[in-house]
Amino acid sequence: MNTEHLEHVESLGLGKGKTHAQGDEQSNLAYTSEHAQDAQGTHSLWRREDDRVSRERVVLEHSASITVEEIAQQMRRSGSGLVKALATYLEKPNAERLGWLTGAVLHVRGHNIGEWKRHAETVEEAAGDPNNHPLDCECGECA
Repeated sequence: MNTEHLEHVESLGLGKGKTHAQGDEQSNLAYTSEHAQDAQGTHSLWRREDDRVSRERVVLEHSASITVEEIAQQMRRSGSGLVKALATYLEKPNAERLGWLTGAVLHVRGHNIGEWKRHAETVEEAAGDPNNHPLDCECGECA
């Protein structure tokens, strides 16, 4: 072994009788403490970033509007839960069923269903147009 390497190993506290894993207890303790602080700082950064992204998502949800055409595309998909909610609404249109239909639209789009009142008018407009119903629709206007 060359002497420079041995001197370097000894300067690190890994001289005779000590394995690399043992090292110097004080050095290990300092190393562990330093990295624990780094990890906590990194965790705090991640947590702050997650909070920022969550706030941006909430702002986006509040500002996002849905068009009749976007809703119509979803309503034309036969057999989906949204289509079943549409069929129920069309059997006997009322505010409660419109709420359920609007909630289904928002759920499919990944929006907060608690915002249903804000989008109900657009959903009602889309549901009222037979061109937006699925091909197998059996409502009074389509049959």
